[in-house]
Amino acid sequence: MLKKLILKFIFILCFAIPAVAEESIINFDEFDTYVDQSMKDWLVPGAAIAIVKEGKIVHLKTYGVRSIESKKPVTPETVFYVVSLTKGFTAALLSRLVDEGKIRWEDKVRKYLPDFKLADDAASEEFTIEDLLSQRSGLPGFAADSLVETGWTAPEIYKVIYKIPLKNPFRSTYDYQNVFPGVAGWIAAEVTGKPLSEVYDDYLFQPLHLEHTSIGKDGLTGGESWWIRIKKHVLSYFANKVDQYCQLNGKPIEILGGNEAIYCFEASRGINASITDMAKWMIFQLNGGIEDGNPLISPANIERMRTSHINVGAPQGGKLFPKERVKNIDYGMGWFIHDYNRLDVIGHMGGMVGTRSLIALAPKEKVGIVILSNMGGMRVSLFPEAIRSKFFDLYLKLPDQHDWSTELLNETGASLAKINSARLTYRLQHPAAMRDLQDYVGAYENDLYGTLAVTAENGEIYLNYRKLKVALKHWNGDNFSFQPNMFSKTYSGTDIGDVMFSLANPSTGIDSAVGINLLHEGVENVFYRKDK
Repeated sequence: MLKKLILKFIFILCFAIPAVAEESIINFDEFDTYVDQSMKDWLVPGAAIAIVKEGKIVHLKTYGVRSIESKKPVTPETVFYVVSLTKGFTAALLSRLVDEGKIRWEDKVRKYLPDFKLADDAASEEFTIEDLLSQRSGLPGFAADSLVETGWTAPEIYKVIYKIPLKNPFRSTYDYQNVFPGVAGWIAAEVTGKPLSEVYDDYLFQPLHLEHTSIGKDGLTGGESWWIRIKKHVLSYFANKVDQYCQLNGKPIEILGGNEAIYCFEASRGINASITDMAKWMIFQLNGGIEDGNPLISPANIERMRTSHINVGAPQGGKLFPKERVKNIDYGMGWFIHDYNRLDVIGHMGGMVGTRSLIALAPKEKVGIVILSNMGGMRVSLFPEAIRSKFFDLYLKLPDQHDWSTELLNETGASLAKINSARLTYRLQHPAAMRDLQDYVGAYENDLYGTLAVTAENGEIYLNYRKLKVALKHWNGDNFSFQPNMFSKTYSGTDIGDVMFSLANPSTGIDSAVGINLLHEGVENVFYRKDK
């Protein structure tokens, strides 16, 4: 009996925990030292990295803490927020539904969502499921992200997306979006008749043995039974999750309660996962969609996800893709496709305030890396990009080794300093006093963004938008500033908030307006006074 129990225990250990074989594809001591220094550079409290090669995990390591306050360390089971790495999962999910005949890539979105509407009628009619994952809608890049950052819900955004004009003809250019992959998830729930959390669980998480992976806040996306909701809330409360951090005055600051905007359009950026599970995901991808010896996704759909649907072009700078290594970038479905020196790479980065992540796979070499961290957003931390590039440089044994972390840090700092310098120079050249505070007070309206109010209390004025409120600090003349992450925790301390009043005739309110720089949907970000 004892012998059987021992054998059973050994079996569980062998098959429940992925094997980590430290193969010297690079100098891991050098690599880990670089990771440690880069975390200090970018003020990253906690991170986890996995590297796989030929179907095996060759390096899996955790760094730092998941919580500065508790000092609890990151472990292989610690759950991170992978944000836009979710898009690769969503493309895989839709591929499985295509393989089963439940949908076709060529199906029009309106077949499943008849109220789908963009500013362009022809695009609305022709938009397919494939288009939802291909970043070629014609809308301005990151359209509707400002709505997410100021507390709009996904259904609210879906209803007003038609108010944002197309910047380019439909399917003509690459412009990154977060709304449409989320809509693809809605279609998956529609055709299966199940809550989205259960669809991902049935089609991906369980078949791939992803034990610490879920989608949605507390692993819930809406529509689950009361028992499932209670169960997942309890599990989430006790889960080994990272805290989320942004930067303020050169220090990591915890985002109390977390950044829930991550879960707006869950199928776009709402997956939570451990580094152990992300290693399994890389192995599955590098095995061509085969799991346990069987093709979970057809070779045709693996190829279709990794085939260019739109050209992104050559790198314009070093922030996301180093131009010293990358010459051309395309986008498939849920994946960027690019070169890196002699490698052909598919990958994706993810970033919202409180988290950064990156995955990069070289399928021909069967090698890949994934980096998860709990600091900042893409305007704050380029730690994952630095580590990705350092790994590939070491793997390829390139003679011109770069200190990518320092280079990216300097570039980011220089960009921010340039913006601050321009603002300061303008104020010095055009100094002006502000008007009486009551001249600014009132209700203002914008066709897309809705209504905001400017109020005065105890000698200060406040910007009030939806459930958000922030004190405005006089900057110059009719211009005011505010700390964005004091307005909404979806912004970082390194962001700059500017409010510009136009009061052509304060006594009558004619042409009185207020503009906010953080709203960037490609439409007029000016609110016109409506109460005078």
